[in-house]
Amino acid sequence: RRAGTMSSTDGVATEDEHLLSDPETRAERAHTGRSVARFLASVVTFAVCFVLALHALFGPDIATAVSRRAEPAEAAAETSRREERREAESLLSSIERIAHRDDALESGAPRVAHDPASLGREDVSESAEKTSSVAARTARPDEPETLETPAWDVPLYLVGVSEAHDGDGDDRARADENVARLARTFGEAATLANVRALDGVDALAWPREGLKETIDALRSVFDVLSSGDAAKTKTNTNTKTKTKSNTPDLTLLKPLPWVEAVASREKKTGRLAKPWTDEAVAAPLGRLFSHMRAWQSAYDAGHEKAFFVENGALSGLRPSHLGVPLVAFPAIAANAPEDFDLVVLNQPLFSGDDGGALKTFADAFGNVVEIRRWRQRGVAGAGAYLFSEGFVKKVFTHVAKHGADAPDAWLLDSMCASDSLDENGVFVGFDARDAREPALRCYKAAGVVSDAKEDVSVESEATKRTTTTVGETEDANRVAAVGAETAEIRKRMRRRESDARFEAARERRAYVDARAVEAARVRAYVEKAGIRTTQDTV
Repeated sequence: RRAGTMSSTDGVATEDEHLLSDPETRAERAHTGRSVARFLASVVTFAVCFVLALHALFGPDIATAVSRRAEPAEAAAETSRREERREAESLLSSIERIAHRDDALESGAPRVAHDPASLGREDVSESAEKTSSVAARTARPDEPETLETPAWDVPLYLVGVSEAHDGDGDDRARADENVARLARTFGEAATLANVRALDGVDALAWPREGLKETIDALRSVFDVLSSGDAAKTKTNTNTKTKTKSNTPDLTLLKPLPWVEAVASREKKTGRLAKPWTDEAVAAPLGRLFSHMRAWQSAYDAGHEKAFFVENGALSGLRPSHLGVPLVAFPAIAANAPEDFDLVVLNQPLFSGDDGGALKTFADAFGNVVEIRRWRQRGVAGAGAYLFSEGFVKKVFTHVAKHGADAPDAWLLDSMCASDSLDENGVFVGFDARDAREPALRCYKAAGVVSDAKEDVSVESEATKRTTTTVGETEDANRVAAVGAETAEIRKRMRRRESDARFEAARERRAYVDARAVEAARVRAYVEKAGIRTTQDTV
């Protein structure tokens, strides 16, 4: 130790101070220090690698993931918002996809026939201006398009149909497409406010599904029966009972064709009984109660008028199925004759009758629409129509006395077109000798087809036979030729844009053919099985 320095103990040596001068001891201490340093370095390296592994596994925003686990409520809310965004994007995508397809099909659907000024410029000037403004925006792609939607405040019942009857069974997908068409045409708010989606009745699923809805659909029928002779006879045998039961007396339905299937179910299982289990009548039986469910729902809600649309693969709101543009629905509801019971909106292959147009008007976009009496015989397929509150009262009163039938032919051919009431308004049977008028006042709404801007090279005789025009009586034989000619026409045209007209004609023909075949099959089975008809109640 140098002179003038002091030890840590002010001159007093520690007992091991002499060891510091030992080289072996110093080497051992240095080795121990290096080992500790290496251990600490290993710990730090492991920690860094662990953090990097977490980073690679969970992404750069680990804090966000941890905070989401710590706050499940916020995470659930964020998930819900993402689902809503996805649903909105899906709906928008559906609308765009359907719009593109429908724009092509609508080239074969009824459109404007003549200058709206011929109807009176005062009546359609606003519509014409709106149409021209839309066209002007379309011509200037640099400007954003503003969606203009017509006012719509009449409820629309979108009702499912039996899978065996019409389609691929994907009712949800078809309903989404129809709702997307409505949203595209009238806007989301009006669609949500006016659409009532109802599941179709499958009679073969009773009593597991649909039986309660079926009985509810017959509420007005039971009301009529409860005030009739049948109900009085029933209550006379139970004079001690002073209170009314919430469950209707189903035995009152047994004398009534078709609706008696509800009362004639198997006693042990409650299932549909023979002869109704055969598919020839089971599917139309379910559709009958599906229609009735919509009628009763509209009546219970107090609606003066409402739309019925069948959610089918060949029906629904497809442009090829309708006889009018979808945008014309509100105008048809506003211009329907005061005495109407039903206005047919589909069946574009048929004009109704030869009596001429009773009303001619333009919808919000200037499309010309005509309304005629519907007296077309031999047509089946009630896939889209407007019905009134008076219609519901008339139909259910008739059903309570004379029963019903398969709805497609029963409504359009029998109730609407066949003379069945005598001069005193009493039902005497369809096509009876003393009958003077139909049981219902039915009309047909149809868009007026434009004959302008057609490709002359395409407008052959075959084309004319497949083109539907309102105001002309379509000959059934010529309509039947559509299917045979379509293939040759499409070859010649080689998928030109106008080919959509022939595709629309093919779809229309397929719908009419399917309903006609089914009606014939139903009639054959009814006769074979001895099922009672309305004629048996007269």
